[in-house]
Amino acid sequence: MKKTISIKQNFFINSIVNILNIIVPIITLPYLSRTLGPENLGKINFAISYTDYFSKLALLGIPKYALREISQNRDNQLILNKTFSEIILIKIITSLISFLLFFLSIIFIPKLNNEIRIFLPLSFSILFSFLSLEWFYGGFENFKFLTKRAVVLKLSAIILILTLIKKPADYYLYGFIVLFGIVSGNFAHIFFALKKVRFSLININLKKHFKPVIYLSGTFLATGLYMNIDKVMIGFLSSNENVAFYYIPNKLCMILLALLMSLSGVLIPRFSYYIKNKKFDEYKIILKKSINFIFFLSIPSMIGIFLLSEQIISLFASSEFSEAIITLKIMVLIIITTALVNCIGLQILFPFGKDKLYFFSSLIGGIVNIILNFLLIPLYSHNGAAVATVITNLIVFLTIYYFSKKIISFSIFSISILKYILSSFIMGICIIYMSKLEINNLILLPTTIIIAMLCYFSFLLFLKEELITFILFKKVKNSL
Repeated sequence: MKKTISIKQNFFINSIVNILNIIVPIITLPYLSRTLGPENLGKINFAISYTDYFSKLALLGIPKYALREISQNRDNQLILNKTFSEIILIKIITSLISFLLFFLSIIFIPKLNNEIRIFLPLSFSILFSFLSLEWFYGGFENFKFLTKRAVVLKLSAIILILTLIKKPADYYLYGFIVLFGIVSGNFAHIFFALKKVRFSLININLKKHFKPVIYLSGTFLATGLYMNIDKVMIGFLSSNENVAFYYIPNKLCMILLALLMSLSGVLIPRFSYYIKNKKFDEYKIILKKSINFIFFLSIPSMIGIFLLSEQIISLFASSEFSEAIITLKIMVLIIITTALVNCIGLQILFPFGKDKLYFFSSLIGGIVNIILNFLLIPLYSHNGAAVATVITNLIVFLTIYYFSKKIISFSIFSISILKYILSSFIMGICIIYMSKLEINNLILLPTTIIIAMLCYFSFLLFLKEELITFILFKKVKNSL
């Protein structure tokens, strides 16, 4: 398997997936919200969120650990084969345990058992989670295969949703579509990977992986806890409709975050390689650009979504989801903190092997989020969950930033950030003016977004911001 030469090329390839992550919801979210309605859309997303916890339990944070191990040992075929075999065996064991726990829960918990036709098919996504091998291809920085697979699956999902889901009662079919995407993608992984690596049970040593996997499992379970438990707790403490009112804003923010966090996925193997070979100068250059990239996209996005929240909800959902407007205004605050947590955690703590600190930061977030959800959801329902998520992400960011500063000298602040803020302010004035025009929302929203982007980019160009100069003219020195 050949290693991709350039981070810039990898990011471009990976961005295709993230563009699809934006396009697919743009097509399917309005259709699903109008076809299924708040009640049934809430039901299916409650089920998916609940199942996701057991999927994370099955993975135990192994993918990120495996990505690091593969990237560090990719030049030694014997060690590579042994590492691959040990990780797969651990994943088989954890997948079976998680599947059993999930199956018992849907049998004995009445709220889950009443919707068993949703939960039962989703359970197989847990059982076959051991076949997910993004970490293997990512370790070789081979994102081309992952991108091809993602394109096929996402286009298939669009076709299946538009073809099969025709009325509110079809909400359970969405579970089968989700299952199809996960399982078929995983089988494609293992089929092609076994052409490049050999699975063997000879001289297997699982014990050496336990300590890092335990810390990383705690990290990603805790992260999943404060990132996804909100929908599950709304389902238990409030109603399915309120799950849907929360799901729409959360999904819209996650679409943007997928683009912001895609760079981290590309950089993990490269950072791990630099650190192991003590190439700290190269490491710091890319880290600085990565942080600037987050501010470059997140600041204008937060302002734009906040000012256009009413139009966005109207376009992506319907008048039935008007209660989600305030929730979206609250949720935009997680964009920058979540992206920075992902960046600092996966680009500093994780490559330096500080898994324990990463785990501790995420654990704090999980505990805080549960407490805040218990206090706020009964009082303010989906809006309470949104406030809890915002506070939690801020606390996690401050914690993880504090730990990272003790490992390596860096700063998240720069003159570029001031330029992004100023340009976003000018862009915001443009949005306020455009939003007052009395034209059809289907025309108003995309037109406003395009004009706002042009305004933002133009002002950055006027300020001679390095990143925008690179994007437009490719003249920045020391480019990725």
